[in-house]
Amino acid sequence: MNLLGGLFQLKTEVSSTSQDPQVAAANAQRFQQRIGEGVNLVTAIIQRAITQ
Repeated sequence: MNLLGGLFQLKTEVSSTSQDPQVAAANAQRFQQRIGEGVNLVTAIIQRAITQ
C-alpha cells in the first residue's frame, strides 16, 4: 500500500506468530529496531524538506 504518492509504503500481509517466548522477544526487538529506523527516516525526510 502506498501513501502520499509513494512516500510511505506499507506491507499489507499477515504472518503467523510463534508462541515461543524467545521468538516473541526477538520479534519485539526487531520491531523496535524497525520503528527506530522509521523514525530516523521520517526525521531525515522532514529535515530535507525544511532545508530546501
